[in-house]
This record gives sequence, C-alpha cells and structure tokens, in this order.
Amino acid sequence: QGMPQPFEGKLLKTWLGRPAARQSYQVMTADNLSIGVNAVCYYRVVDACKAVFEVEDYAMAVNQLAQVTLRSVLGEHTLNSVLAERSTINARVTQIIDVDTKKWGIKVLSVEMKDVQVPEGMRRAMAAVAESTREAEAKIIAAKAQRDSAAILSEAAEKMKGDGTALQLQWFDTLQKIAQEKNSTVIVPDSLLGMVSRLAK
Repeated sequence: QGMPQPFEGKLLKTWLGRPAARQSYQVMTADNLSIGVNAVCYYRVVDACKAVFEVEDYAMAVNQLAQVTLRSVLGEHTLNSVLAERSTINARVTQIIDVDTKKWGIKVLSVEMKDVQVPEGMRRAMAAVAESTREAEAKIIAAKAQRDSAAILSEAAEKMKGDGTALQLQWFDTLQKIAQEKNSTVIVPDSLLGMVSRLAK
C-alpha cells in the first residue's frame, strides 16, 4: 500500500502576460438597429491561483463577460451615439468588466471597439443625411452672405445720397471694373459726363 498523497488537484499553465480576447458581436442599439461590433478585451492575470481555481476557464469567462457587458451597454445607445462616443463607451465597458473579474484574479486593462459594421442600407441613408446637412449649411452661409452684402450696399447708398462727388467716383469705379473685365477701353461721351454731373448735384 502506497503512501497517501498530501495534495491532489489540477495544475494548469497560466500566462501572466497581456492576453487579448477578440470577438465579433451582433448588437441591437437603442434605436433598434442591428450592428456588428469587433471588439478586443485586453487583460492580465494578477492572481494565478484565483484564475485557476475560482473559475473553470478564465479566458472563456472573460470573453463571455465582455460580450454580455458590451451588448448591454451598447443597447443603451443609439447608432449615432455608438459612432460618436466610442472611447467613452470603451471606458465604461472596461470599468464594468474589471470589477466583475477581480474575483477571478483578472485585471482588465481595456476594452476597445475596433470596428462598427453598419448595414449597407443604413450607410446609404447616413450618407444622404450628411450630404443634405452639408447642402443646407452651404445655403445658410450663402444666404447670410447675401444678407450682409445687401446691408452693406444699403448703408453705402444711404451715405452717398446727396453726395455728388461720391456718386461720380462710384460711377467711374464701375466703368473701370467693366473695362478691366472686358480687357478694353470704355469711351464716355462728354454729354453723358454732363448728365452724371447734373444728377449728382
């Protein structure tokens, strides 16, 4: 009869480095859109005993927890929010998972959404909305410029009213611009000059 063994159990090789769990998930957003998300969870084993004995397969457990948490958090956001607030969402998911994995001797370093896949129809719709927005903004800018220009011209006309010298200078300046644009010389009859002079008085 052999001597009894003082300890019997399982011995597993546990890597204490920085493994990464990369997965692709289908997620439903708050505005009921199904999107694909590629995410990576970076973590480190800080307590090998807990990682081996507190959970059957810590790598799979971290993976599943990341999936559930990511789906839950993304389900609270609209598609636009997911696209615009990716870093904020990553930080929140990381914090939640890190709290839950402490009992397994796991330190979650970060969770990063690498890619968000939007259905083709939705991509076209988003592109159309973006184009419409750009066109609307361009029209608003043009309208504002026209309004400002009209106000300036109105103010200038008011100031020149009754000012014969200013009116003549403005008239000759206009003729000069016409000549420059046409690359030609504008000949003004004496009779027309006299008419302008009388109108300016």
